[in-house]
Amino acid sequence: MKQTPRSVPVVTLKADEAAQALGVSRRWFDHNVAPEVPHIRRGIHKLFTVKALEKWAEANMERA
Repeated sequence: MKQTPRSVPVVTLKADEAAQALGVSRRWFDHNVAPEVPHIRRGIHKLFTVKALEKWAEANMERA
């Protein structure tokens, strides 16, 4: 019997992944987003929750 792969929900992203998810460069992310978004730091790892990134994006939306 062949098993289908289970997808694991993504909860956190590394900075490179977070920048890519927002469609910006890592440098722009480091200067304009990272300082405003709460993150988790464990050792050398800095993780951003998907929820925090979504909240930041919603808060920074402009109306036409």
